Amino acid sequence: MSRLFFVALFLLLNAAAIFAQQEPGRLYKFRLENAPFPEAGRANGYNGLPYYGHYDDNTVAVYVPPGYKDNGSVDFVFYFHGWYNTVDGVLSGFKMLDQFLEARKNAILVIPEGPKNAADSYYGKLEQENGFLDLMIEIMDSLKGRGEISETIPGKIVIACHSGGVRVLSKILRQGGVTHQIRDVYLFDATYGYIDEYLDWLMTFEGKLISIWTEGSGTRDGTMRMLQRLRDGGIPHLNIDEVNLTREDLIYNRIVIIKTPLTHSDLVYLTGNFTKFLKTSMLDLLEIK
Repeated sequence: MSRLFFVALFLLLNAAAIFAQQEPGRLYKFRLENAPFPEAGRANGYNGLPYYGHYDDNTVAVYVPPGYKDNGSVDFVFYFHGWYNTVDGVLSGFKMLDQFLEARKNAILVIPEGPKNAADSYYGKLEQENGFLDLMIEIMDSLKGRGEISETIPGKIVIACHSGGVRVLSKILRQGGVTHQIRDVYLFDATYGYIDEYLDWLMTFEGKLISIWTEGSGTRDGTMRMLQRLRDGGIPHLNIDEVNLTREDLIYNRIVIIKTPLTHSDLVYLTGNFTKFLKTSMLDLLEIK
């Protein structure tokens, strides 16, 4: 065969490899019965906001990254948005898929629709006992029906929130049904309260807590209370400015409290904090070249 043939074959094979690396993954927007809303607690709206347009959306965004492999159980990363935001707002404004992809973790990213464009931290069904587990089972069933996974067994779990999403995280840790499988908790400027829930979880299970906060957003008092509780209890932790933070700090410390000069929303994505935190989690790496 001619040299030209082998050159053409080489280029074809490499083109296929490049295509595989650039495959964008699959983003589903499921409509699920066990989504946070609709739910009776907001059937009449809340604080002047109507039910329609704010509490009637059962969307759950589910992202399967390129190269994902079902290894007998399903690892998850859940992100809960805060006040005056939506699933679409998080996906576009916080570059969540880009950050998740850069972390290269063999897990499924889930972003449920909370109160849409509302000053409200209530997450409906997810605040009920086993509500988090019920949602996870429905997500796995939906993914299995589309051939994305073969098993419906939850594995390692990471939960994260921004701002007012903190309330649902505290409920999940207390009564979500899979607390023992939660490995990491990330608070993005969200220490408005619920300190007991986080400390109880840390003292009971072998998880990691990372909390990043900024001045002027209302999280100083909660952060100072958390730090005082940690000091009073003699609980090892790292309290550090973001400018001095290293990868090793995130790897070798179980509790990391980070002060950042960034603004309330910028701290989620501007310096890739979601990526940085996920990279140091116990989630398996994607097997992509």
